[in-house]
Amino acid sequence: MPPSCSAVFRRIGTGGLNVIAAPPGFSGSLINVSLEDVLASKPDVIIASDPAFASIVRSLRGWLEAVAVRNGRIFVPPDLPFGWFDAPPSLNRLLGIQWLARILHPKLFPEPLGPLIKAFHRLYYHREPTDSQVRALLEIAGISQ
Repeated sequence: MPPSCSAVFRRIGTGGLNVIAAPPGFSGSLINVSLEDVLASKPDVIIASDPAFASIVRSLRGWLEAVAVRNGRIFVPPDLPFGWFDAPPSLNRLLGIQWLARILHPKLFPEPLGPLIKAFHRLYYHREPTDSQVRALLEIAGISQ
């Protein structure tokens, strides 16, 4: 999770802990961290903002030493039709909460996310995504259901 993360995630408390602290005086929402920072902090899960980064680190020898990467626990939040996690601020953060809960606590949230995605879009966008669109979002989200 970013050091100061999105306001909505700060307020609700998703049960995650950011193990890499922001530098003193930092007021942004995202920081760059080194491989050494990640290895030292030993995160169980990594939330990456860049899909290309998440894809590349899964095959880099140094990054495979990171517990989260080795266990396949690096995720990129979907951003369609708007970001689910960070920017821009939108109601899609409600889906982001559901997504993050399933990543951080899969045993507590075993319900499939697909039906929630359909209901959410139907309610707020007055359009229900097709099954293939939901599968594509779930693939981006790194979860199977």
